[in-house]
Amino acid sequence: MKDMGVLHYCLGVSVTIKDGVLQISQEQYIGKIMRKYKLQDCKTVSTPMDFNVKLVKDDGYSKPVYVVQYQSMVTVALSTSESEYIALRFATQEAVWLRQLMKDLQMDCTTATTIYEDNQGAIAMSRNPVLHKRTKHIDIKYHFIREKTQDGTIELKYCPTNEMLADILTKPLSKGQFEYLRCKLGLIQGHIE
Repeated sequence: MKDMGVLHYCLGVSVTIKDGVLQISQEQYIGKIMRKYKLQDCKTVSTPMDFNVKLVKDDGYSKPVYVVQYQSMVTVALSTSESEYIALRFATQEAVWLRQLMKDLQMDCTTATTIYEDNQGAIAMSRNPVLHKRTKHIDIKYHFIREKTQDGTIELKYCPTNEMLADILTKPLSKGQFEYLRCKLGLIQGHIE
């Protein structure tokens, strides 16, 4: 392996360190895509997804129940709490894997990994070891979350929906909410030519 000096560009990402701040940008890549598809003169929008688009039940795209798909496994959830609980299981698996990687690299990971969740029903399911009518149909593998919270590997914390940073990547947001979350992430708006 050869030391090539300070990183400037890698896999379509421009990297700059200025005044101790690491800045990454895909401005060149986005510009290239815009030129390729002749979109240089298109109108700009304030958010990446249209907040006003509403899907209807039988349009071929929306589903009447929440479906969580991870790799090749598909599970149908009957409520948003169940859907979030199932997603928490996958987040927990990833956290456990990352913690093991950190241990393999001799990095400290003695404190619990925090997973933020905006659905209080899902958090309640993870804390209640009693299976009752509402959760008895959930496959036992999803209760892995309970085990990992009880042994201190992960910690679930409630995060109000309007503070959930992941929403900027997964949901259409109003301009104000989009800009608020973008600011909380420390992102700045670049200029594309």
